[in-house]
Amino acid sequence: MTRILFFILFIVAVALGLAWLADRPGMVTMEWLGYQIETSAFVATLVFIALAALLFIAFALLRYIWTRPAAVAAYMRERKKQQGHEALSRGLLAIGVGDRALAQRYSGIANRNLPAEPLTALLRAQTAQLKGD
Repeated sequence: MTRILFFILFIVAVALGLAWLADRPGMVTMEWLGYQIETSAFVATLVFIALAALLFIAFALLRYIWTRPAAVAAYMRERKKQQGHEALSRGLLAIGVGDRALAQRYSGIANRNLPAEPLTALLRAQTAQLKGD
């Protein structure tokens, strides 16, 4: 509720500021590369705000593109970890039911996705015991 109130207050402040600027007479003159540009202060302010917004959007887009490889790698690591935990729990359930082939399959998946997890060793040992090794 307070965010909506602050947003509305911000919009009202911007509208009042632009109305105040539109009521003030003034000219902005710029000479560049032999060209002379004359415009009102209101239009110059709007152009400046538009250029600042474009610069902000370009920076945000470049930052987004720059950080994508790290974000994709983090997503893949998390997905692999999630698949390993899922295989671990399903493998333990398969051992509980007595399904040797399924327990062996999930043991391999869990060992591949979670090599440093101690529970994968337990799953492998239980699978081996179920096979009779």
